[in-house]
Amino acid sequence: MAPLLNAPAPNVSYFVPRVYPPAGTALNPQLDGKPIPTLFQPIKIRGVEFQNRIWVKLAGVLAEHGVDLIDISSSGNHPAQRVQAISSEPGYQVPFAAAVKEALDNKIRVAAVGRIHTATLAESVLNKGQADVILVGRMFLKNSSLVWTFAEELGVELHHSSQLGWPFKGRARAPTNTPVSEKK
Repeated sequence: MAPLLNAPAPNVSYFVPRVYPPAGTALNPQLDGKPIPTLFQPIKIRGVEFQNRIWVKLAGVLAEHGVDLIDISSSGNHPAQRVQAISSEPGYQVPFAAAVKEALDNKIRVAAVGRIHTATLAESVLNKGQADVILVGRMFLKNSSLVWTFAEELGVELHHSSQLGWPFKGRARAPTNTPVSEKK
């Protein structure tokens, strides 16, 4: 996690090897005893050094306890954060995802992020086995029709309701869905 988000929280124990993750994670119940769904539960790890590799160990523990997917991100989570120059390169965080995927020998699905702006880059990351899932955020803010942009770039056709195709193919050329009662 980003250094600005890694400030110690009061009364929160952080994961260290040989110690179970704290209550409030996907592995342990909440403090009131209710189970936490494993889907979309954030796990924060203090420290950003790749050499530490503590997060690889934690990912292994999470995989053993049923967590399906881990999103690998190294920076850019806080507006005051200074992101290194490497962050301007497309796919700059993919090597972190690839390292976790390789270290865990495909025991958990790994998501890659970080300036993955083109369909060809996303497809390349997936085809090389560097990640199982590509998560795209900022590009959807810039281009809300990114799914169609990626489809055009890859030369694939999307299947969707007729109305969703009107802005891209035109209303007259898009197939219509006429209710059976209106057909003659």
